[in-house]
Amino acid sequence: MWDTGTGFVRYVHNKIMAKMTLLLFDFSLFHAAKSIDSATLICKELNEPLEIARLAEQACHLYQTNGNPEAGALCLDKSAKMIEADYPERAIDLYRRAVDVVMVRILLLIDPS
Repeated sequence: MWDTGTGFVRYVHNKIMAKMTLLLFDFSLFHAAKSIDSATLICKELNEPLEIARLAEQACHLYQTNGNPEAGALCLDKSAKMIEADYPERAIDLYRRAVDVVMVRILLLIDPS
């Protein structure tokens, strides 16, 4: 005969473990994005503006995946400011991407369906 008490405990344990896995995944994505975002500052010191843009886009994608698009847009904005003197066209691309990220968030808040 199946023991309902043990089955219930196993069910709850599996649910908790699944939730913890998701939380750790989200936590890891955020910190990966933050680390990549920080690497843009090193690239600035090394005078590698195109690498700044590439890393900013990568960090933004991770921030968005983590559910924090505002941090992604701020990363793009900050990086665009770093490179706008040397590569104004690339900076404009980053600014446009930041606007797109924010607009998607606004549209989702207005009509989540």
